[in-house]
Amino acid sequence: MRSLPEDRTTVRTYGALGVGIAGLILFLGYFVLPIPVPAVDTLTARLVFTIRWQTLPVLTLMAGIIHVANTRLQTSAIDPLSGRGEHLVGFYKRYIRNTQEQLSLHLIGQLALCTFVNLESMTLIPTFAFLFLIGRIVFWIGYKRNPLHRGTGFAMTFFPTLLTILFCIISLFISGPNFLIHDNLT
Repeated sequence: MRSLPEDRTTVRTYGALGVGIAGLILFLGYFVLPIPVPAVDTLTARLVFTIRWQTLPVLTLMAGIIHVANTRLQTSAIDPLSGRGEHLVGFYKRYIRNTQEQLSLHLIGQLALCTFVNLESMTLIPTFAFLFLIGRIVFWIGYKRNPLHRGTGFAMTFFPTLLTILFCIISLFISGPNFLIHDNLT
């Protein structure tokens, strides 16, 4: 059964809003209020810097897990094998699954990105981390209010990650897999 045209329009509208918000946040984070980046002039320093910033996006997954745990502890969903109360954690389980999917792609993209960009562009790493955090919060709120409104938060996390991965794939083929591995990265 196909989705309703008005539902598709709603999802597309909210998704487009998410792309616009993500673009604004990236612009502000890169050009207006860039987060200072230390001298990360080795591959190891770049990877450590990037991994540390990924603790912000991971908070979004932890929030979902905590909500499932609390809901199970306080309701009939305490025994997941009994089937009782599973409707009480359904939203959170779907949120967790989507967040795991998005977070996996985001983390791979960020780790690859930090090996291709110059030092000045490393400010993208914390900017993307904040954007992911904000996007997942917006996704949660929109999804909770109306599942058709989840598109804003989804787009805020998916499309920046998609562009990051595409950039890294293009960089891989243009610069080669050995790009800056043995050189000073600045």
